[in-house]
Amino acid sequence: MKSYYVHFLLFTFAFALLPCAIEAGQQSNTSNAEYIGVVYYLTPSAKLQALERQAPYPKTHLKALGFGGARATVELDKEKASLRLPSNQELSFVVQLPDGIDPREFELYPFAVKKGRRQLEFSRGNVFSGQQVLLPIQINISRYGDGAYKITPSSELAVGEYAFLSRRSIDAFCFGVDKEE
Repeated sequence: MKSYYVHFLLFTFAFALLPCAIEAGQQSNTSNAEYIGVVYYLTPSAKLQALERQAPYPKTHLKALGFGGARATVELDKEKASLRLPSNQELSFVVQLPDGIDPREFELYPFAVKKGRRQLEFSRGNVFSGQQVLLPIQINISRYGDGAYKITPSSELAVGEYAFLSRRSIDAFCFGVDKEE
């Protein structure tokens, strides 16, 4: 009779701690980001894969001392990012940030491939027509564990080259989207 009572108490105690153990397990798996400020791809199996990191270099192009127009671009080496993602699934990314850093500082931009490089034209214009500025792709940001944030594009990304840029960093976190065959 005593062993039944002991087993019942142990079972009840273990059952009472089960929600705490499940929550702790979920929290420990939610942000496995190894580095702070690096953007990771969140795979369908909930693993994190670091995006390719490159330092873009800025370029400006002036025509007739700016009176004929000007444009500001940034370029990345190579035509394609090494990390290729399929276009037929929802793409999510994770970034771990220190306290006080706003995740909205990360913006997603499409890059065009020209002359063997990826280019992003931030602005163009001239004295007569004014300046046109490229806006980033709309993203949704939500908490993802302790100090981490999940970033999801608001709409499906077309086939092409993309990069996350941050106002606090000189790095671009690159990936490409390929058509799934």
